[in-house]
Amino acid sequence: MKPQSFITRKAIVDIIAALLILLFTYTAVSKLMTWDLFRFLLGQAPGIGKQAGWLFIAIPAVELIIAALLFFPSTRLKGLYASLALMLLFTMYVIYMVQHGGNL
Repeated sequence: MKPQSFITRKAIVDIIAALLILLFTYTAVSKLMTWDLFRFLLGQAPGIGKQAGWLFIAIPAVELIIAALLFFPSTRLKGLYASLALMLLFTMYVIYMVQHGGNL
């Protein structure tokens, strides 16, 4: 007989999804509230430059779409995979910035 777990696997997934919803919603709203500053800073970022024209719209939109996917149980798995992909992209960009940011 297996010992009963205090927190079920579903509860853990729900908590992780809720935290990611908070993270992505907060960051998207923050970017939208400081629209001009976000656009300017994105244009100054090494490796982005010319893509800033569409990225400053795409990034908050993607964050809000992922938050919506995480909200509904039927699309939660897709949202978790999308969260993983976005976090990996962000991590790779930060690594790129640390390695090459000073030389650009």
